[in-house]
Amino acid sequence: MAKSGKANPISKRKADVSIKKVLCATDLSPCSQHALAAAAEMAEAYDATLIVTHIVELWDARYDFLVKDLGKRLAEDARAQVAQELEHLGKTESVPVEVLIRKGHAGVELVRALKETEADLVVVGSHGKGAIDRVLLGSTAERLLHVSPVSVLIARPSPHPDITRIVAAIEASPTSEAGLDWALDLARREKLASISVVNAFEVPTGYLEAGMTYESARKKMQEIHELDIGRALAKRKGAVKIAPHIEEGPTAETIVKFAGQQEADLLVLGTHGQSRLAAFFLGSVTQKVVRIAPMSVLAVKSPKHRQSILEALDFI
Repeated sequence: MAKSGKANPISKRKADVSIKKVLCATDLSPCSQHALAAAAEMAEAYDATLIVTHIVELWDARYDFLVKDLGKRLAEDARAQVAQELEHLGKTESVPVEVLIRKGHAGVELVRALKETEADLVVVGSHGKGAIDRVLLGSTAERLLHVSPVSVLIARPSPHPDITRIVAAIEASPTSEAGLDWALDLARREKLASISVVNAFEVPTGYLEAGMTYESARKKMQEIHELDIGRALAKRKGAVKIAPHIEEGPTAETIVKFAGQQEADLLVLGTHGQSRLAAFFLGSVTQKVVRIAPMSVLAVKSPKHRQSILEALDFI
């Protein structure tokens, strides 16, 4: 797939997505293989350098000689696999690959690696479907979602790492719109004709007290959400077409169900966090979507969210 370069801007607005370095965390397990493939895809799309990092958690200083050998082997394996994945996708462009070996607690060292390398995106692997709750709950992957100062891509197993269908979940908020901008920019780079955008709502339980029937309350909610989403999409008319969908139901479950119906390769959504305290707490919808989605999920952190986390992590 050829590069898109600077042609075909996604809208009249200036794209705010810039990726120069993609960091892929690997624990050398099969789960990390599809993460590396997804990271290579993202690095290729953005002409970025791919940094493969492995954290050695249990360590004895007497074993330092092993790190040198491990780093050399990991570098060779990573470059070979990245080249193989790109060739499989029919892509002739090469991706610069660097390898970083760190020693210490995985969560802490990954954040340090992100700050040290100034990466713009971190990719981590996870099992899919039924195993996801067991794998992510309390794991390094979920902790990374909270403390990473950059956007996080949770890569799930897929028959192909190529991105062919993108679903963006949005609501009427700046953080949500940051996810939409990223989804549109990525679609343009991957030369996709369109993306689907989903917004979910639930009818408030107090509609009876307000003197409304369920149907009248539902219609009013639908109109409100259509108006809000219409405003967001009106500012983003461009080469990539946007197919909006308003769905009723529990937010996280409805978003994931819709993405599954669309056979999405990637589900994109924005995260919250506008203060130092809030920076460490993902919105409940984002957290639940990440846990239950069988497809890869890109949790986009807005500039304010990223800054909040960096301020809160000054001690690291």
